[in-house]
Formats: sequence, structure tokens, C-alpha cells
Amino acid sequence: RIVLVESIPEGMNFSDGSVPNPSTFSTWMNLLGTVTRSLDIASFYWTMTNEDTRTHEPSAAQGEQILEELLQLSQRGISVRIAVSHPSAKWPPNDLQALEQSGAAVRTVDMPRLTGGVLHTKFWLVDGTHLYIGSANMDWRSLTQV
Repeated sequence: RIVLVESIPEGMNFSDGSVPNPSTFSTWMNLLGTVTRSLDIASFYWTMTNEDTRTHEPSAAQGEQILEELLQLSQRGISVRIAVSHPSAKWPPNDLQALEQSGAAVRTVDMPRLTGGVLHTKFWLVDGTHLYIGSANMDWRSLTQV
């Protein structure tokens, strides 16, 4: 079964039934609620909290909630593996360090050296069964701003 999901910017109001697709946030939360054995994530960068902006953005709450759920998985005996491009000053490794400290296996991929490009994919593989492929970065703004 294939389900189309979409990022819905915060504050966008639609008439009932006019948006037939679930949001990226609700889809990620659903996947986190169903995982029992393993979660593999590949992404370009991580900034699920708004620490990178050094401001308090209420709309970062969805990203923070996803990160909190991810931080709990290893404690439940779930294998969490993350492949990501090398962090940079623009995208500091704070979220990735927290995930690693929680028990996740975080690996950086030097794509410029390997291919001359970047790891720009975004996917989740849940229990080897459910797959999310999308364009939303692991960034709170991808859930609420774009």
C-alpha cells in the first residue's frame, strides 16, 4: 500500500476534507508508534529543535516531539541506525549526539569523497517492512514551515 503524505505549514487552514493526505508529522509519529524491532533513517542533516536559530520558535514543537520519541526507542530495545552527511557549522550535530547517547548507531557518510555529491536522500525503514521516502529533511521547519 502506498500513502502520499505532505508537509503542511503551520497556520494553514483548509476546509474539512480538502486535504486528503496525512501530514509528514502525523505519518512519522505513526511510524514511531508501530516500530517494534528496528528503525533505519538516512538523511542529509538533523535539526529537530530550534537550537540552530538560537530563538524560541513554538512551531519547533513537532520536531522536538519527533526527536523525543526517537530518543526513547533504544531504551525499548529497538535498534536505531542513522546515516547522515557530515555535520557542519550550519547543521551542528546536537541532535545526532543526543541520539547516539541514547543508544542509536549514528554514521556519517562522506559523500563528497565518495561521489562528489551529498547524501540528500530522506528515508525511514521501519522493521524492514514500512518505508517512508520523502523530501522532508530531519528539520523542524520541514514539518511546519515549508
